[in-house]
Parts: sequence; C-alpha cells; structure tokens
Amino acid sequence: PGLNAFLAGYHDTDSLRSARELGSLFECLVHLQLRADAELQVPRVGIHFWRTSGGQGVDFVLEQGKDLVAVEVKLTTRPSYNNIISTRGERPSPPSWQGNRGSVVVVGLLRNHP
Repeated sequence: PGLNAFLAGYHDTDSLRSARELGSLFECLVHLQLRADAELQVPRVGIHFWRTSGGQGVDFVLEQGKDLVAVEVKLTTRPSYNNIISTRGERPSPPSWQGNRGSVVVVGLLRNHP
C-alpha cells in the first residue's frame, strides 16, 4: 500500500488523509497482514471474500478448519457492529460454510493521528 500511495502522488500525510483511495489502501494493508499471519498458522488459514449478487458482503472471510471469521475493514476511529449490519440475515452460499461456527471482527483505525 505504501508504494501504491507514493506512485499515486501521495507523498505526505496531509495529501494521503484527503485521498479518495485511503480506505482501499487501508484495506490492502489489512489484507497483507492477514496473509502474513495466515502463513504462520497450522492448519493454514484460507482467506476469502464474500459478496451477494446484490453487492452486500464482508471484506474477508478467514477459514481454518470449521471455524470462520468475517472481517469487515472500515477506516474509522470508532468501528462498531453497525459497520457490518448489511451482512446480517444472509449466509455465504457455498455448502461447506453452512452450519460452521463463525464470528465477526470489525477492523478500524485505533486512534487519530494529529
């Protein structure tokens, strides 16, 4: 994400904060961290995403054995369950995910930087 930001012309903090791509860059950073962490897990963790035909979904679904964790990435100082409310009531359609234990994690910015 750092190289992407630099090549897009964001060379300082102020210009990056006002970038329309900031949320996507943050999501990319989270994806890279999830991939690095998944490589260290035994058994390995699969990283997927899930979307309905209507466009609702979550950014990442982590799968390890029968356990699933939905990860929704939002660039906010106050992430909450309301950030993923659009996914409630819908379940991923692949049969291998039906009936498995799962949980939801919302990732956000930990604090504002001046």
